[in-house]
Order: sequence, then C-alpha cells, then structure tokens
Amino acid sequence: MNSEALMEYYRFVRMGTLQLLKSIDENVVDEIPKGHNNSIRWNAGHILVSEGIFFQHLLPELKSASFIPLFKFGTRPREYTSTPPAFLDLISLLENQQKELEKELEKHLTDALPQPITVGPLTLNTVEDALHFHLYHEGIHQGVIKSIQRSLT
Repeated sequence: MNSEALMEYYRFVRMGTLQLLKSIDENVVDEIPKGHNNSIRWNAGHILVSEGIFFQHLLPELKSASFIPLFKFGTRPREYTSTPPAFLDLISLLENQQKELEKELEKHLTDALPQPITVGPLTLNTVEDALHFHLYHEGIHQGVIKSIQRSLT
C-alpha cells in the first residue's frame, strides 16, 4: 500500500471511530454489559492512549500520556482509582491527536521506530508498521464499542 493510500485509510478509520462515538448517548458510556470487560469510555480512551504510545516519538507532547494508567492494555474501569476524562473530552482529544499526528506520519512513515514494538509474534519496526497495526487495533475497538452499544439498547 502506498503512503497516500495508507494515510487515507488512517483518516477513514478515525472518521468511523469519531462518528460512532458521537452517536452514543453519554449516559451509557460507563456501563459494562454482561460479556464485556470494559465500557465504551474505556475503549475510546484505549484507542487514544494506544495511538499515543505507538507514536510518542513523533509527538512527545501528546495529551494522552496522562491517561495511560486508566486506559493502557490490561486496565479495567472497575479498578479505577481516579476519575477518567469526560467522554466529550476524549472525543475532542481523538480529533486533535489525529490532526497533529497526521502531519508527522506523512513525513516519517518509512522511519524506523526508536525501538521495535512486539505484539505477540509480530514485531513492528517502522512507523508504517506501527500505523498498519494501529489501524487494525482501532478497528477491533470500533467493533467492541458497537457490540457494547447494541448490548445496551
């Protein structure tokens, strides 16, 4: 996939995430239906934090860093010891993160990551590798958010 197509895919995936999140009643974002471990708010925050972790070397000032303890892999809303950000703030942070990161991604797609990222048997060596994986990962969480949303209606 050429870099222009990959960036278009990035915009498409994030647009889908943002449209989905904006369609959800804020009163249900913390509910955890039977069969799920996390809430809609957690999934939105996890997308934000994961992208921030993957690309922190491109934008070290990303505002998602302060939310790592709430939304990193392995965390659960039932175990929170601090208050998570407002749902609308998460949506705004996702929009801003995309705008800021998009500029950097286009310039650095072929760059090596400062250190490889290992995800199971997969090793991500370049910014492009990390972006491909992140798009897959964000798509999974879109599906989880839709599943939670359907469970609540």
